[in-house]
Amino acid sequence: MNGTLVKSAYFTPNIVGGIFDDTLLSLRGCAGLEIVRGKFCCAVSNHHHLATKDKLAISDLYGENLMLMHCRWSRYVDQLRDDLWK
Repeated sequence: MNGTLVKSAYFTPNIVGGIFDDTLLSLRGCAGLEIVRGKFCCAVSNHHHLATKDKLAISDLYGENLMLMHCRWSRYVDQLRDDLWK
């Protein structure tokens, strides 16, 4: 496939990169292998007021609009969501 992204209703990826834990793997009926463990990261526009920070505290995210995974897909994301809703 020479590096071309295939967009097809019949294409099923063999490998998916992202945040996965036992909750999501069980929900989706998949197996996973941890390749690397990293810090939780947020992406913002270069013009966003948080873009100049090297590290964020949970309190930095208060009042911000966030796009997160669905509830009960990842216990780690659910913990973050719970911390933000307190």
